[in-house]
Amino acid sequence: MKRVPQQVNSPDFGKTFSREFDLGNALLLARASNLAYEDETKIRRQVTGEWGLADFRFFNKGDSQAFLAGSEKHLILAFRGTESKRDAVNDLDLIKV
Repeated sequence: MKRVPQQVNSPDFGKTFSREFDLGNALLLARASNLAYEDETKIRRQVTGEWGLADFRFFNKGDSQAFLAGSEKHLILAFRGTESKRDAVNDLDLIKV
């Protein structure tokens, strides 16, 4: 049985990510989801500094906020939760890039 990590402070983006469940990935994505509620400056500092992801973009449209961070091999897209009907409509307004 795998030991459960207490926290993921510095993700290892150099490792190969599995398509199967990985507790380390799950914890990292949970941290990204939580981080989405912070202000843009704090999010940018975390993902570009501590996590080492060079590319960062913050989105703020109406009641919806999200961030996209990544490198050549990895992307993280994290949204804040839906708080209103308007928020739900904005969440569904996606454009393929």
